[in-house]
Amino acid sequence: MAEEVKETREDFEAQLEESLNKASTNEDAVWNRLEQMKEDGDVLALTVGGVVNGGVIVYVEGIRGFIPASLLSTKYVEDLNVWLQKDVEAKIITVEPEEQRLVLSAKAVEKEKKKEKNARIRSMN
Repeated sequence: MAEEVKETREDFEAQLEESLNKASTNEDAVWNRLEQMKEDGDVLALTVGGVVNGGVIVYVEGIRGFIPASLLSTKYVEDLNVWLQKDVEAKIITVEPEEQRLVLSAKAVEKEKKKEKNARIRSMN
């Protein structure tokens, strides 16, 4: 017959505590990576996963991020639903782990690309 495994409540609570500590450490590591991406000015390729009042939702490393409508494009964005499931490039502009806040800007990437393009054109002349 198979041996019965008897687990005390204390054992269970200790395992649960250890598991929660690991999850917390992993989440801290993700927020640290996001902060590093912000500081490095990394351009992230993302897909718009949702539309909310005033902007769109994207996910970066499993963390929910927000791109305000005003930072979605250099052009005026009238209908956010058009952006649903579209791929965008964005930079992280705000990382606040304690508030679970991650804000990004696609407009910053557009402006940067335009500036680079203009610089190349000028260097050709």
